[in-house]
Amino acid sequence: MSHQTTLDVLTFNLNNPGRERAERQLAYLMGRPEEVMVLTETVDSTGCALLASRFRAEGYEVVFPRPGRGERGVMIVSRLAIRPGRDVAEYLPHRAVSVFVDTLEGPLEVVGLYVPSRDATATKKARKEKFLEDCTIGLPGGKAGSQVVIGDFNILEPNHVPRYKFFQAFEYDFYNWLGKVGYVDAYRELHPDSSEYSWVGRTGDGYRYEHAHVSADLRGGLLRCLYVHTPRTREDRLTDHSALSLSLALHPTGILRGPGAQAPRQPAEALFPLTPRSEEIPMNDLWPRIEKLRTWLDDNAAPTSGTGWPGVFNVMEDLGAVSEAMHGATGTNPRKGQSHTWDDVDKKLRDVIASSNAALEAAKPDEKAATASDPRLPRIGKIMEELGEVAEAVRGSSGTDSDEGEPQTWDDVHKELCDVIVTTMVALLTCTPDAAKLLDVRLQRLVDRVTTS
Repeated sequence: MSHQTTLDVLTFNLNNPGRERAERQLAYLMGRPEEVMVLTETVDSTGCALLASRFRAEGYEVVFPRPGRGERGVMIVSRLAIRPGRDVAEYLPHRAVSVFVDTLEGPLEVVGLYVPSRDATATKKARKEKFLEDCTIGLPGGKAGSQVVIGDFNILEPNHVPRYKFFQAFEYDFYNWLGKVGYVDAYRELHPDSSEYSWVGRTGDGYRYEHAHVSADLRGGLLRCLYVHTPRTREDRLTDHSALSLSLALHPTGILRGPGAQAPRQPAEALFPLTPRSEEIPMNDLWPRIEKLRTWLDDNAAPTSGTGWPGVFNVMEDLGAVSEAMHGATGTNPRKGQSHTWDDVDKKLRDVIASSNAALEAAKPDEKAATASDPRLPRIGKIMEELGEVAEAVRGSSGTDSDEGEPQTWDDVHKELCDVIVTTMVALLTCTPDAAKLLDVRLQRLVDRVTTS
């Protein structure tokens, strides 16, 4: 029997929706890939009641302690079987909801928090301080099992940029307390230098309010922790907060069989449309397999020489400039439009001819030349070889290749594109051991570029 190889958790601020917005939030959330969703800023209202009832009707399990009049709280929705968790806070308990889900590795506790916001009044300050104090008493230590503490904390990390004078020591103390008792800020662990905000005020000031902290035993299984800005930035925005998605290398059990709860999911914020991921494909061990390829190449590759590579890379650079000019001349870049002319294409093609001639001269053997070996150069050069094979397959499948050879199809193109991806990943891993994190950060920046523009 196969099992899912990741367990994903989402926190999403509902912002007390009315019925119409709740319907749109429901459609969005049911398309999300995460198994467990922590929904914050719930109210005993028609909109939140609609969400809870519709999720239950679709086969999800729902925990929704109704807040009292004028209060707000947390709802947890799960496609996994859940068991009630501990009582985290005696004060405002509906703002701290705990459930357990089962995995092959053991039980995982998910605690959803919606920390009260405050203004400058003493009453609101005391209310928030009391709730945070209760959480430090009721939450287990981060070294006492497997826990995820996630939600809208309404606090900032101490080194938040920019720093706001409004926040006081007791608010930073709660963040520091989590670290002292063994929890890890999942986003900061994977993105140590990034600055992202989950809420932006009318003046444009950003705040990282949404947080996910994991217990120490989960640190090595952190696969992804990303802010999902689309719900906040889309034209018909669903909420005034960005969501936060967490992915862990755990194997969940107890997957529910309700009609909506068992439906295949695809990543809602993919840069390009993806087909639903099969549970038979262990996506979370992709980089370990790439590492095996890199190690084998290191062990079996012949000694390399840098002779000739600079010239070859110059040709590659010029070929890239040709492609950029072609996109610009035809207006096929959706971000830039028609940014080049056909004269630009002509010039860039001439540059390729010139750089190719120079590379040919530089690549001639020279027994007197002593060039240091650098394994990164042939790995990067291999990418262009694979791209050439993609081009050959495209020409063969479209009937534009006048050379004799085996006929090719778009299946051949697909295989060659896979080779480009694998070769590029191997090259990146050869250049840096932080390849997985770098790719994760870069991909999110590209997604944000197209979803916020």
